[in-house]
Amino acid sequence: MTEQVLRTLVVDTTRSFYDTAEGSVKHKAILDTYNRHEPLARGYRMTEADPWCATFVSAVAILCKLTDIIPTECSCSRMIELHKALGTWHEADDLDPQPGDLLIYDWQDSGKGDCTGDPDHIGIVIRVTKGVIRVIEGNMDNRVWHRDIPVDGRYIRGYCCPDYAKAAAQMAAPKRTFADVPQDAWYAEAVAYCASLGLMVGRGEGKFDPDEPVTRGELAAVAMRLHKDLTE
Repeated sequence: MTEQVLRTLVVDTTRSFYDTAEGSVKHKAILDTYNRHEPLARGYRMTEADPWCATFVSAVAILCKLTDIIPTECSCSRMIELHKALGTWHEADDLDPQPGDLLIYDWQDSGKGDCTGDPDHIGIVIRVTKGVIRVIEGNMDNRVWHRDIPVDGRYIRGYCCPDYAKAAAQMAAPKRTFADVPQDAWYAEAVAYCASLGLMVGRGEGKFDPDEPVTRGELAAVAMRLHKDLTE
């Protein structure tokens, strides 16, 4: 897994909702994806009457399994605060963003100096070509549509730049199995794991007998057979 693969995944998922109209089946699917996610941000369930630009961004993150780096929210203001906490908020309007970054707008931006007003809208950067950013946004004229805006253009409040490199590295990390557990801790940890699966193991009748413990190999074979994706 690479950073570029994850950015492409986010862009492709965003594009898959292009031209989704408010009130349509796909719009309801966006809201359902957001509302089913746990934990539900601030415990608030989105309705069809609510503004849904941040909800759309969150739904894309949920579908891509990237909520660790793109926290779910239905508020643009809160989205900024969450990314500040992650260290991935960029105040500079003149940033040259990458596909998969999030552009936040403030429609009250005067166009002079750095805009620091209350945010109004958010979208997902699809590409940057010759100084022009293409952004796909939910709830743009009541549908999912695109906007082209120049780098350092008016109305840019700032950017959330998810740490795709970190997410890619975590996904690439090898899974830990019983073989990675220190020899002296292996047996107890294996038994505890099997117990957590509701698995009873032992000699002969397939039941766990603490007075007649199975060997490491026998325990591993049973656990692996019934739970192939065995990890800590």
